[in-house]
Amino acid sequence: MSGDRRLGLLYWAAALVTLIVLRVPYLTSPAYILDNDEAVLAIMARHFAAGEGIPLYFAGQNYGLAIFEALPLGIAFRLFYESDTVVALTMLALFCMGVVAYTHALGHLAGDRAWGRSLALVLAMLPGWIVWSMKARGIYVSGFVLSGLALALLARPDPSRISLLMAGFLLGLVGLVQPLWLTVAAPFLLLVRRPPREVATAGLLTTGVWLLAWVFGPQGEAFWQPRPLEGLMLERLRFAPQVLLRAFSGRVAPNEPGLTSTLIGVGSVLAYFSLMAGTAWQAVRHRSRAALLVSVAMCASVLVILVMRVWVPRYFLPCSVLAIVAGALWIRERGVQFAGVPRLATIGLLVLLAAAATRVGRASSSSTLAAVPARDDIRTLIESLERDGVRGVYAQSPDVQWQILYYGNERIPARGLRREDRYPRFPAAVAEAWRDGAPTAYVANIRQLRGDVPTDSFPGYRVGERYLRLDDPDAALLFAMGFVVDPRSE
Repeated sequence: MSGDRRLGLLYWAAALVTLIVLRVPYLTSPAYILDNDEAVLAIMARHFAAGEGIPLYFAGQNYGLAIFEALPLGIAFRLFYESDTVVALTMLALFCMGVVAYTHALGHLAGDRAWGRSLALVLAMLPGWIVWSMKARGIYVSGFVLSGLALALLARPDPSRISLLMAGFLLGLVGLVQPLWLTVAAPFLLLVRRPPREVATAGLLTTGVWLLAWVFGPQGEAFWQPRPLEGLMLERLRFAPQVLLRAFSGRVAPNEPGLTSTLIGVGSVLAYFSLMAGTAWQAVRHRSRAALLVSVAMCASVLVILVMRVWVPRYFLPCSVLAIVAGALWIRERGVQFAGVPRLATIGLLVLLAAAATRVGRASSSSTLAAVPARDDIRTLIESLERDGVRGVYAQSPDVQWQILYYGNERIPARGLRREDRYPRFPAAVAEAWRDGAPTAYVANIRQLRGDVPTDSFPGYRVGERYLRLDDPDAALLFAMGFVVDPRSE
């Protein structure tokens, strides 16, 4: 075995162990529990594992190609067992595939394998990815992996025609999974050194994938559809640094990530805008098409805040990849060698990221709810509902609804505020229980209860540390709590 190959194997072994170990605090945190979208995807995987069809799109949606996460998760359920730990580790395995792809891509972009390995490891250890690398939300890990594969093909110095066509196909899939991830690899389709006809063919293949999905994909009204704003909201631009900070620092988690992660987030935001300005200057000064396209992509990934009705940190996860890509281009343009001070600086950054990773995902020590693990609390709630023969649950929040359905193995139907749902049979079963006079219950998480309802005067009672329960609620109370109900049919 050659020295380079041995070094590569040692790197991958060390990187894999590091990526797993740094995520142990998140998995073992008392606050760890699948959120509503993760529970939905886990239910989709459960149905696939039971032979109930192949999940294509995220349940209740006409967009969001979720097969790349639901399918591996269903296979993992069959090979091992069904649990939220298996959910997280399956997503982490997919994420590591993406890290491998980005290692090759960044090595080509920086002109140095050592830099490719180091930059990919920095990306994988960013606080935001400590959490999101294990979140089964159907489209975000998939977007990361598919974009990395496309970028690895397009970043080659002289990609073959087959590589170009494969990249075009992958970009088509990225657009179906999560279009926001197109900014990562799509610009490089315009940079490949191939005849214009072949580049156009790859672009047509990308468009063809979208057209086929539009023609043969799910039609009709969906439970959830993204709604862009009518016109630009320029005043939103001032919130861009704040949202980027939350994305980079790991504030996509349900708790505060700690001072170290916040400092890294601030540094990352400053680095992002500095790299965006630097690549734009490089494009003007050296007439670099790559720098121009990357700077435009970085700007576009931020400006999405102007048109999205709902803007949350996860929409800005592609920015972390674009920052690393811009860094790789800067390294190549400057001819920086991975030795001496740059190597020591990179090692120091990795140590700092490792320190931040141990904080991300931990419950706040000041929380009165941290004494009881969240998963134990939801199981206590489900046991109380089953013990009392409850046949339908009105859940105040999506988290409560889907956690009851997933952790309770769908034995107790639960519905949310709307009568429509991702799985229509669940609200239908709750309505049937109401009509039959069977026991029903209203359930809310104390932290998610509407602010106009004081918990000390709530007519129900507490279950565990986190939940409030009211048995056999009437239509007036449900309506007051925001539910869409019809007393004649429920």
